[in-house]
Amino acid sequence: MSGPRKVVVDTDPCLLTFGLDVDDDLALLFLLASPEVEVIGVTTTYGNSLGSLTYRDAKGLLRRAGRSDIPVKRGAGFFARDTRETEASRFLVETVRRQPGEVTLLTLGPLTNLAAAVHAWPELPRHLRDLVMMGGRSRSGLSEFNFRKDPRSAAAALALQVPKVEIPFDLIFPVVITERDLDALATSRVLAPLLPRLHRFARLQDRFRRRRHRFPEQLPGGFHPWDGVAAAWLVAPDLFHDLAEVVHRADAKGRSFLTAPDGSATVRLPGAIDAAGFKRLFLSRLGALAASGR
Repeated sequence: MSGPRKVVVDTDPCLLTFGLDVDDDLALLFLLASPEVEVIGVTTTYGNSLGSLTYRDAKGLLRRAGRSDIPVKRGAGFFARDTRETEASRFLVETVRRQPGEVTLLTLGPLTNLAAAVHAWPELPRHLRDLVMMGGRSRSGLSEFNFRKDPRSAAAALALQVPKVEIPFDLIFPVVITERDLDALATSRVLAPLLPRLHRFARLQDRFRRRRHRFPEQLPGGFHPWDGVAAAWLVAPDLFHDLAEVVHRADAKGRSFLTAPDGSATVRLPGAIDAAGFKRLFLSRLGALAASGR
C-alpha cells in the first residue's frame, strides 16, 4: 500500500475551550505536520471536556491550522455512553465502507464512538486497516482515564478481531514536555497564541505530580504528551521497542488485565520508547507545521 497512511482521529481535545488536558490538540497538529499520514477525518467525543466543547475545539484547531477541509464529526457525550448512532459513528462506518482495508483509526479518548460504529456495522473491524489506541495500563489491576470513562466500550474494543496496537499509560512516563521545550514553539503561527496556556498547563501538571504519588519512571518537569506518543506510532514506529503480543481485557472499572495469547483477540503492546527521539520529532514537526502556514 503506497502513499501516506489514511487516518481517522477519534479525540477529545480542549486546548481552545475548557477541559483537563491539551495533548489531543498537539497530537492532531503533529499528524497534520507529518507526511507519513493523511488525516481524512476527525471524530470527537467527551472525556477531557464536554462533547460539545471538544467538537468546537477540533473545528477551531483545524481552522487555525488552515485545514478546514478535513471533516469533523461530533460523537458521544458523557451521558450517552452507549451504542446510539451519532454523526461520528456514521462517519466511521461510511468512511471504512468506502475505503475497505485502507483506514487506520487512532483513538485518543474514551472508545464510545468506536463501539457505536461497530454496533451499527459489525463487519467494520474486518475492513479497518488497523486500530491504534491510547489507553489502558501495562500492569494488570490498574486503571486508566480513557478506559475508566467507558469501561464497556474499552472491553469491546479490546475484543475486536482487528490488528491492534495499544499505547499504554505507563509507556509515556519517561516522556515529559517542559516549559523550556514549549519555548521552542514561540515562533509558531498556530501555537504562539496558545503558549501561555501551554506553559500554565506544564506548571500545573508538574505541581500536581509532585503532590501525589509518582511512579519511579515518571519524570517531573511538565506534562506527559500521552496522545502525541500514540500519534507517533503512525509516524515513526521505530521509536517503540520491546513489543509484546498479549490478551488485554478491561473490567467494569476500567482496570487492565493482561495475559498470554490464548486464542482470544490480542493487542500489540510496546514496552519502551525512545523518549529523546520522540521529543525531537514531535517538537520539530509542530514547528514545521506552524512555519509552513499549511
